[in-house]
Amino acid sequence: MLMCDQHHRLIDRIDPDGYSVPVLRDMRREHAEIVRRSLDGLAFPRSKAIAVLGNVAGAWSQASEREIRQAMLDRGLACLPSVRYPIRRTQRDDRDQPDFWRHLLHEHARELDAFVRELGTPQDQDDHFDVLSVFPLHTVPVLLLAGRIVGEARRVEVFQYHRHRSTWRWEEGATPQPRGAFYLEGAGAGRASEVLLTLELTATADDQALPLELDAAVKSGAIPWVRIRAAHPNLSCIGHPDDLEQFNEIARQAIAAVQDGMRASKVHFIGLSPASTLFRFGQMLQAGHHCPYVVYDRPNHTTRFLSAMTIDGQQATDALAPGSGHPVRIQLR
Repeated sequence: MLMCDQHHRLIDRIDPDGYSVPVLRDMRREHAEIVRRSLDGLAFPRSKAIAVLGNVAGAWSQASEREIRQAMLDRGLACLPSVRYPIRRTQRDDRDQPDFWRHLLHEHARELDAFVRELGTPQDQDDHFDVLSVFPLHTVPVLLLAGRIVGEARRVEVFQYHRHRSTWRWEEGATPQPRGAFYLEGAGAGRASEVLLTLELTATADDQALPLELDAAVKSGAIPWVRIRAAHPNLSCIGHPDDLEQFNEIARQAIAAVQDGMRASKVHFIGLSPASTLFRFGQMLQAGHHCPYVVYDRPNHTTRFLSAMTIDGQQATDALAPGSGHPVRIQLR
């Protein structure tokens, strides 16, 4: 094995026991496989990687760029040289503060505006890509907003982080969920001016955690409750790309039922679902053609859901009550 002088000294003198012949052969085999896959990737479609990461529940979401490239190669995609981080939040997770979402939109207004303009600008020759690869791991409102910004005007490949394996790579040999694993409930109601729409793939929504006014309206029947549910809610319910496609079908049915069937003028949105599904749902909100979605967030299990932001066909606005200061607006078109 040909190495630099520093690593020759490490292997031959400093720690020879830690680098036995079998270990060195495994290292060489792994490196050769990486080089082979990278060369094979030259024939793959060019893809731009975007990582939407943030501090969630006090834990910093991370994504190794090497891991990102490997996940893309697994899907037959060749990653451009750099990974884009359009909404990277490293501040403390203070979502229990009433003005948190106003401050977040204000702090990231320039980044979000640049992201919107970047996606709407013709690509340079050097930055040309065929597919946008997205690695989402953030709060529910940000994931929905990021998906809404990206939209469906181009081919988008969305990846799911697998916590139990600590990787973005789809598990080789994994079996997709059977048909019917995800289903729609409550979509048969008649017209309604407001609707509660929940994604419940990782857990069942607790009605005791709903905002008091929303809970009362749902229980009285004034606001119907439409639910996208899983037969067996769990954190690993999206373990195969086909699972995400099955979710897409149900999500489109839900959006059509709410907007075309029920003719809702406002949707209250709560997500208890994998990050990839939340991003995908945001993509389906067509620019200029969907009613306002009030997106809720639950900072922890001791509080009720709190309204975070409103996303409509033109802009995203913080959801603080009127009269509590100048609202922050992010133009989406």
